[in-house]
Amino acid sequence: MANKKIVTLRQKKISEQIKRIIIQYLMLELLRDNPIKNMFLITKTQVSKDLKNANVYIKIENLDKRIRDFIKNTLNDLSSEIKLHLAKNMVLKFVPEVKFFLEVMELEFITNINTGPLNPEKIL
Repeated sequence: MANKKIVTLRQKKISEQIKRIIIQYLMLELLRDNPIKNMFLITKTQVSKDLKNANVYIKIENLDKRIRDFIKNTLNDLSSEIKLHLAKNMVLKFVPEVKFFLEVMELEFITNINTGPLNPEKIL
């Protein structure tokens, strides 16, 4: 049986609120005049049970790995400013540390599977 993490209703609500605030802040203020704002999409956020960490997943299509890493690193460099903005716009005991991650796209995953070595023992 797979070990699934149980997500509480509070975690879901806070995750959605964080996602909404981050999108508005990035697009309207931090990256207003920066061309990278049109190169990524925030797909989901996940908050830890203690609400001290927030993982923000971004999707970047049709760009090479260097550019994807550059965008992810740029967003992670802005995480302290984002945390301050969250503190001003949310009422929480702890404001979560924000970290950005690239979402694994299905097409990349399939490509990696198809180009990897074929092991017949795993198939049977």
